[in-house]
Amino acid sequence: MKIGIVGAGNVGKLYGEQWVKRGHEVAFSYVRDLGRLEDFVGRLGSLACVLEVEKVAAFSDVVVFAPPFELIAHAAALVGPASGKVVVDTTNPFNPERTGLVDLGTNTSSAKVADLFPDAFVVKALHNLSVDQAAVAINQTPSVIFIAGDNNEAKDTVARLVVDAGLIPFDTGELTTADLSEAPGPLFMNVYSMSAVADAVAIARG
Repeated sequence: MKIGIVGAGNVGKLYGEQWVKRGHEVAFSYVRDLGRLEDFVGRLGSLACVLEVEKVAAFSDVVVFAPPFELIAHAAALVGPASGKVVVDTTNPFNPERTGLVDLGTNTSSAKVADLFPDAFVVKALHNLSVDQAAVAINQTPSVIFIAGDNNEAKDTVARLVVDAGLIPFDTGELTTADLSEAPGPLFMNVYSMSAVADAVAIARG
């Protein structure tokens, strides 16, 4: 599978490296400075490359959308419509200083991203664990990554990528259910095993 990562910071690098190890072609991109990716990508071998944001959609079967929340509109404009592509929204609505959350009212970051890609299949995933939590889960004890989206085929594709990253996918339902697992939802940054997650989701749903 060809995967393009928009916003290849700590999150994108962590998952992208795992996918390269599983034989996927991965393009790493960054909105502000591609040069900071060169050394990292150079160590990953021939399946990895650095690519301009504007070329990611054409390259990719799946676009992993992981810019800082304050740059989502700018990043999406650079990516373009991504029509018919699976777009994985990894964002959480942190403020630019990373000291708190942007007040979205009754809205969610996943809804904001879906509005930016109206012709793509947006799936929320890879967002509910911190980078440190995810690294421990990948290297030691696999943990749950929540998935939410409106297209089952797209969710199946993302679930396979979660498995290939060494984690456990759990589908909470339609994209509107992403509010359970993205910040500040009750499942956010809580680590769950497969045996415990169903009860946790039931409690979160109230």
